[in-house]
Formats: sequence, C-alpha cells, structure tokens
Amino acid sequence: MGRILLMLLSLIISAQSFSQSNGAITGITFDTSLRQSVPNATITVLKKNDSSLVTFTIADNDGRFELRKLPNG
Repeated sequence: MGRILLMLLSLIISAQSFSQSNGAITGITFDTSLRQSVPNATITVLKKNDSSLVTFTIADNDGRFELRKLPNG
C-alpha cells in the first residue's frame, strides 16, 4: 500500500509541475500488487515549498479522479 501512495504522490507532483493556470489532473488510482483500481482513495495536491494543501478530491468507485482549476506553480 505504501508503494501505491508513493507512486500516486509522484504522479500528482510531476503533473502539477507541468500544469498551467487553471490546469487539471486526471488519473486512476491503481494497486500494482493486487492489479486492480483503488476506489474511494483520497488524492491531495500540496505546494512544493511549504506542503500546504492546494486542493483534494476522492476517487470514484472505479478509482478515477479529476482535479480542475489548479493554479500555476
């Protein structure tokens, strides 16, 4: 489970660094060891410099999520 969270956090951080003003991130939470999606997972976006919360969402029953209107940086 720790590998999943680390992989998801890396995905979110790298996607955030390429986002423009009013950017968006979409994805699917996935457990690589069980080879299935992770429903109802919490996805958070944090500021790199101080780790403050930018936004968050919860994945749906299929593990899909979308974060919209992300600020630049």
